Amino acid sequence: MAVVVDEVREGAVGTDLSAVPLPELLTLLRSAAGELTSRMVRADFVESLAPVASDAQASALSGVTLPVVQEQVSALVRVVEGAATAVAGHT
Repeated sequence: MAVVVDEVREGAVGTDLSAVPLPELLTLLRSAAGELTSRMVRADFVESLAPVASDAQASALSGVTLPVVQEQVSALVRVVEGAATAVAGHT
């Protein structure tokens, strides 16, 4: 399992997870979701983000803003709900 996690961390963008066996994929996702949650509940979470700027300034800034995090978390929720619906359909 550690090898899979290390490979995903090294090439997080564009990593092909299709070859990862389902039990390992579930473990990896549970671990990633736990890490994501632990970062977001920290008192200094918002301060660790880039400031929200106007559209003109945003292109010059690098980093993740709170609205981007909110959008991405919402997208993750939809993916997980879709997976739950798919599993329920098989049950």
